[in-house]
Amino acid sequence: MDFWAGTFGPPLLAFVEVIVIMWIFGGKRIWDEMHRGAQLRVPFFFYYTAKYITPLFLGVILVAWIYQNVAVPFFTGTIFQKALEGVDMGWAVWATRIFLILLFLGMCIIVRSAAKHQRKEVAG
Repeated sequence: MDFWAGTFGPPLLAFVEVIVIMWIFGGKRIWDEMHRGAQLRVPFFFYYTAKYITPLFLGVILVAWIYQNVAVPFFTGTIFQKALEGVDMGWAVWATRIFLILLFLGMCIIVRSAAKHQRKEVAG
């Protein structure tokens, strides 16, 4: 759990958060809200950084991690071979899978509610 919560979780959640805030809720509204009543204005450069560069870098990190730790072991036969041979991979593997499935479902619910919220604001 330490690996998932401390190593894999932060980039994944940061990626989802940037996508939800800057693309689903709308970067302009977030930027306006951030500066409402502020005494110090953040340079507009950071708007573009948060909207385009940050998701790109976080996406590259996640894709590289998935390639290194999931795709290569699966296609080279380590994970697939253990499953075929019936090697017990331990309860931690199943706990991790369940945790990731629940995390994915939670993220799907958040994105869906954000999209529904955005449609309501646009419509009325």
